[in-house]
Amino acid sequence: MYPNPANHSIHVGQEMAGKKLDHIRIYDSIGKMVMTKKLDDARQSIDVSSLSGGLYFVELITAKGEVMDSRFIKQ
Repeated sequence: MYPNPANHSIHVGQEMAGKKLDHIRIYDSIGKMVMTKKLDDARQSIDVSSLSGGLYFVELITAKGEVMDSRFIKQ
């Protein structure tokens, strides 16, 4: 996932650690889900321009239901 910190969008590859990604969930710093999106392209661009500046936690969910955690800072 890049860039980090992000201004307008983050980019996620369809595969991470050899696992096919299915969707993404983004949570704010207090744990409220602020976005969920299905990932269907080889490289997905996710518009985060509407989010306020701060730290966000990300769950990348694979097609098999496995969850990988990440985070990014929105400027």
